[in-house]
Amino acid sequence: MIQRKQTLFFLAALILVMLPLIGTSFFNYFSEQGMEYCYNAFNFKQVGSGPIVLNKGFEWMLILVISLILVLAIFSFKNRKRQIQLGWLAFVLNVLTSASIVFHAFLFESAHKTEASLVIEMTFFAFASAFLFILAGIQGVRKDKKLVDSLNRLR
Repeated sequence: MIQRKQTLFFLAALILVMLPLIGTSFFNYFSEQGMEYCYNAFNFKQVGSGPIVLNKGFEWMLILVISLILVLAIFSFKNRKRQIQLGWLAFVLNVLTSASIVFHAFLFESAHKTEASLVIEMTFFAFASAFLFILAGIQGVRKDKKLVDSLNRLR
């Protein structure tokens, strides 16, 4: 199971998807008044003189769902069709979650157009790049399925 390259791709995607759960921020905003705003998977908060939570985030739930789906995809190595379906489901959820994060970031930036400057953190890029590993895992499963089907045809 672990020696297959698609399993390693799904495992790398799982690590990249779970990276925001350690509390690192997706985006930071710096206002002209010297205030800093931080947007992570759990909340959107003001980091000035004391952390004030402005909005509770829901992305952590989606991240947990994507992680669970990737774990199921890793351990369903005997059923390739299910593994491909789970991979596509994780891919779609990852893209939708990334789009939701970008939407929230630009929503805040448009509301404070003259006051805030947006700084994109590496956590967002790591989370968003997980879809490349998911696609590579799906392609590996497809090649594996094609190889097994051709061997069955030869028998």
